[in-house]
Amino acid sequence: GSIDGGGMFGVTTAWDNKWFSEVHCFEDRWEVEMAIPFKTIRYKKGMDTWRINFSRNDLKINENSSWIPVPRGYNIATLAYTGLLKWDAPPPKTGTNISLIPYVLGRADLDYINDTKKPGWNAGGDAKFVLTPAMNLDLTINPDFSQVEVDRQVTNLSRFELFFPERRQFFIENSDLFSNFGFRAIRPFFSRRIGLSSGNAIPIYAGARLSGKLSKNLRVGLLNMQTAPLDKILQPGENYTVAVFNQKIFNRSNIAGIFVNRQKFDGAKPNGSDYNRVIGLDYNLQSKNNKWAGKFFYHYSFDNLSKRKKMANAAWLQYQTPKWTIMYNHEEVQKNYNAEVGYVPRKQYFRIEPIVHYRIYPKKGKIINNHGPKFYDSQYWNDSTWKLLDSQIGAGWQMSFQNRSSVGITGEHWFTNLYFPFDPTRTGGKPLPLGNYTYYDALVEYASDFRKKLNYTAAGSYGTYFNGTRLAANLTLNYRIQPWAIFSVSVDHNRIRLPQDYADATLFLISPRAEFSFTRKLFFTTFFQYNTQVNNFNINARLQWRFRPMSDLFIVVTQNYGTQQNFSIKNQAIVLKLNYWLNL
Repeated sequence: GSIDGGGMFGVTTAWDNKWFSEVHCFEDRWEVEMAIPFKTIRYKKGMDTWRINFSRNDLKINENSSWIPVPRGYNIATLAYTGLLKWDAPPPKTGTNISLIPYVLGRADLDYINDTKKPGWNAGGDAKFVLTPAMNLDLTINPDFSQVEVDRQVTNLSRFELFFPERRQFFIENSDLFSNFGFRAIRPFFSRRIGLSSGNAIPIYAGARLSGKLSKNLRVGLLNMQTAPLDKILQPGENYTVAVFNQKIFNRSNIAGIFVNRQKFDGAKPNGSDYNRVIGLDYNLQSKNNKWAGKFFYHYSFDNLSKRKKMANAAWLQYQTPKWTIMYNHEEVQKNYNAEVGYVPRKQYFRIEPIVHYRIYPKKGKIINNHGPKFYDSQYWNDSTWKLLDSQIGAGWQMSFQNRSSVGITGEHWFTNLYFPFDPTRTGGKPLPLGNYTYYDALVEYASDFRKKLNYTAAGSYGTYFNGTRLAANLTLNYRIQPWAIFSVSVDHNRIRLPQDYADATLFLISPRAEFSFTRKLFFTTFFQYNTQVNNFNINARLQWRFRPMSDLFIVVTQNYGTQQNFSIKNQAIVLKLNYWLNL
């Protein structure tokens, strides 16, 4: 996988490359041997000393062990604690390091509502060039992401757009260099804006990404993508450019800058009046001992729509020890800040968000690992009138057990100033009028011992909701049949009752999932999504044969049914895709 942010949040396993392993089990132990090709790793010629760590997670006895000790309370993958690997001779120069990854596919799309059939085939591919030991060039021509599983649906009861993570491989590699600017809800660049629009896939002609290190402390990146027009949704062709730098300062901190540009094209010519640009500067703080972390940023947008109030800024600071987590955050997004290639679900606000969590570690007993109080506060204010817009205040008690299970109880106070009519069920009912709404709820959460073959998480809440009531419950079950299968099902239920004349709703989102590893090279994944809020039942099934490292044959089937029309089928797609990883 890949590590970003110094490993504070662990390893991102969405990224992959070539590696090999063998495991043998004995009566009293198991042994693993791994081979990682030198071409998979980027390093300087003659560099005979590396920073490294090895770790093992023993689930049976709830123990993390590592070669270089990592203090309790920190992620085992943190790069603040690493040892020295001294080679007896410098690793060899890898020579030419070029990878070609062509693909070819055939597909059939059937639209039963409009009674249309669209068979076809496609071809394209990626190329990877290692220009220097620390600089990579990635190229893509006519990329296809049909083997990427569809988004996990969620019940949306908010007034704002939801965030869905990037799953496409081309955008995932080195994504920390491009995508870690801003906050989770103030992102100047969000790669899903490229090639996707309102659930529709936008064809991408080609793209290039240059990324890596210019020196020991300076990382740079340059991304450019050109999309094709899509007439059925009146989407024009557009060009996207992102340029970034990341300069390490002090021991583990850095200063990073970003420039994002979206440019509309009329045919082969750019439209000079239809553009959007954002520039920004971030300071990312991480102390040497890992106790302090923070982010401070200032971003500004450019377009031809307005000239004032086009800024976003924020400051986040966290202090963490095994006993204490203390965090403060404030953020501001002005009225005309416009990051069209980013993710900014709401504007014209100033927010403060303090969090305090204290953990008590009992000296006696073998059941409880730690427990303690937790306080959370989130306040949104209009940044011009300083009128309160939204408030969430929560206080509770968290408890973690030695067997890795946990439980939490929270009481919450909510305040919402509706400044536009809103249906809290989001089912098309009569919207609530403008005004102030204050409501309360209580939440209980429990997570069982995830080491067990059968494990689960459950949560339930009840309280007032705007001018009515809401009962919410969520249950996720997971069952492993080792080593070849994992089954899971998630059930999300919301029962909303509002006064007469407004919409009541009983919403269900049920998502069963099954993953099979028939061999170490043949995998099958399927999941269903039954969503009454959007009246849709979705099936996604994928068979993957990894006939050699990073080379695959996929068969993917996707179907959608209406839940209110006796489950009549709406559309179906079948894809057969072959991609091959060739090293030169």
